[in-house]
Amino acid sequence: MRTLRFVFALGLLVALLIGAGPSGAGAKPPSDTPFVQDQIIVGFKPGISAETKAAIHRANNAIVVHEIPQIGVQVLRIPAGQVLAKVEAYNRNPNVEFAEPNFIAYAIYTPNDPNFFKQWGMHNVGQTGGSSDADIDAPEAWNFTQGNAGVMIAILDTGIDQDHEDLAAKIVGNKNFTDSSTVNDLYGHGTHVAGIAAAITDNGVGVAGVGYNSSLMNVKVLNDQGSGYYSWVANGIVWAADNGAKVINMSLGGGAPSKTLEKAVNYAWGQGVVLAAAAGNSDNPSPTYPAKYENSIAVAATDSNDQKASFSSYGSWVDVAAPGVDIYSTFPNHPYTIGKSPNYDYGSGTSMSTPHVAGLAALVWATTYGTSNSTVRARIETTADLIPGTGTYWSHGRINACNAVGGSCSYEGAQPTPTPAPGGSMYVWDIAWNSQQRGPNYQLEVTVTIRWDSNGNNLADSGDETVSDAAVAMTLTYQGGSSWNFSGTTDSAGQVTFKLNKAQPGSYTAQVTALTHANFTWVPGLDKDNPDTFTLR
Repeated sequence: MRTLRFVFALGLLVALLIGAGPSGAGAKPPSDTPFVQDQIIVGFKPGISAETKAAIHRANNAIVVHEIPQIGVQVLRIPAGQVLAKVEAYNRNPNVEFAEPNFIAYAIYTPNDPNFFKQWGMHNVGQTGGSSDADIDAPEAWNFTQGNAGVMIAILDTGIDQDHEDLAAKIVGNKNFTDSSTVNDLYGHGTHVAGIAAAITDNGVGVAGVGYNSSLMNVKVLNDQGSGYYSWVANGIVWAADNGAKVINMSLGGGAPSKTLEKAVNYAWGQGVVLAAAAGNSDNPSPTYPAKYENSIAVAATDSNDQKASFSSYGSWVDVAAPGVDIYSTFPNHPYTIGKSPNYDYGSGTSMSTPHVAGLAALVWATTYGTSNSTVRARIETTADLIPGTGTYWSHGRINACNAVGGSCSYEGAQPTPTPAPGGSMYVWDIAWNSQQRGPNYQLEVTVTIRWDSNGNNLADSGDETVSDAAVAMTLTYQGGSSWNFSGTTDSAGQVTFKLNKAQPGSYTAQVTALTHANFTWVPGLDKDNPDTFTLR
């Protein structure tokens, strides 16, 4: 039997507590908490006569529709649209103890899947040591919609376990475009992704899927070793679009752009499909394809503290973020290559972030916002939580399923630091070096830190603040001979790291050649360590 836990929304409880103050001390109601548009609740001070109460109501054009005598409050009907004004008017009256809107409470739905508590990305209360509310608010979203089976999510991946207890009943189609002899998942990746997107939910087994009642299409475009040709991926995109998918999940990608992939993505978009694609795990701003294409939603990864995952790719081309570190989900119940536990285990990567977005897209399709792929995508992007890193690592924020489907779930975490006003002077604060031996060669890392003159004294001092989203170009020269050009964007710490693989021992010089930002002007005269030399031994 489906279990519903009815819990009054926190906003209601807080409103009742803070409203019961001294005369005229009614608190301003939270702007993001819904309330009845033509009702307010009033509590009078002890000893106020019925005649006085009635006179106050007449003066405010209010009618008593209900009374709770045990706690001394009356529910009043007032002209629609005047709730806040009437609350303020009653709170000014010396006979009134408090007045407040008639807030709306919701049933908070929690599925009975036994491992749901491990799925911090959907509901985070710090159970894994993370931060409360660093999640997508999935249970709150399920109060509004649990999706429907008519919305199909195509999982373009290594296949899906065909008889998994938490997936088999969801699979409505199978197609194999690879050199594998089976549609089944012998690698493990696709099964894990499918569970995040739409595992069977509230069945007393395993885990919950973001898309809840949504269906799954198994489109195998990566082989049993976890790789696949771009042509396989393109075929999978087109096939899914032609066979009724409303959402395509691509937890895959390559570093090379491709007209074939782009045309396939554009074709599916033209067929009304929402496409979500992994941004990649390179820990740099280099684009991944097909995520980079305009008609894909590029997804970065966050951890349980709403920070960018250390491995996640990032940049202005990335659209949203979603949980992607230690994500608990399904794995094949038979032997497979990745080597995790059978049935269920943890996985990390932007591959895990992407199905959170795909599952959410399926939920939005099942609401009144699901009129087109454009409206679905807009709901996902415009309702995202503006966590730190927004505007630098990704454009729109970390997804919020509750808000996307029409709820009102405010973000409790830290807000991104505002960008300073235009006109400041920025400079290269530091160039730091690091090297790691890899076989006979080395990987050389150069980290550039950019700051701006925040205290106006034109000195490169420790009191200045870092600059995020600055475009940095750097030339690395080896012993006055060979050179390499790099470019990237600083993160929220004002840093960008460039990596040179197969570096040889010897002397290297780093020189920043260009530094641009919308709000700052580069002043080379302030530079502390530019250029800088390092000897690799």
